Amino acid sequence: MPTVSTPKTAQKSWVVLIVDDDADLRRLWRTALHLSGFQLAEAADGIEALQYLEQHTPDLVVLRLSLPRLSGLEVHQEDLSHADTRNIPIVIVTGSTAPLAHLGVHCVLRKPFAPEELVIAVMSCPRTGGAAPIAGYSERPAN
Repeated sequence: MPTVSTPKTAQKSWVVLIVDDDADLRRLWRTALHLSGFQLAEAADGIEALQYLEQHTPDLVVLRLSLPRLSGLEVHQEDLSHADTRNIPIVIVTGSTAPLAHLGVHCVLRKPFAPEELVIAVMSCPRTGGAAPIAGYSERPAN
């Protein structure tokens, strides 16, 4: 079941859905985003993400591509098939070095990255609507 965390003094009204099966990474990302004033929801796999998206419309989704039960790619495809979710900006998180332009998502973070990079991507991606590259993040080569 997805969990929701709200900062005591939210600086922004954005709700970010974090989708990753690694609880430690979710906790790290949740802390960084929470300290930056975001409201958060979490899902541990693709099924939980879709269940959340059926009932809520976050302002942005941080989506890991490799997930159990239902992959991030399948979540993204399902997201695109619904009018009420297709325009939600998505920050794709991956350890892959493969090109991802075919996904139509330009907000990409390649592991490893610092929590501060995630915060910057989350703050930048909605301004582009996920439709234009963000300097330093789109199709960024692995180090």
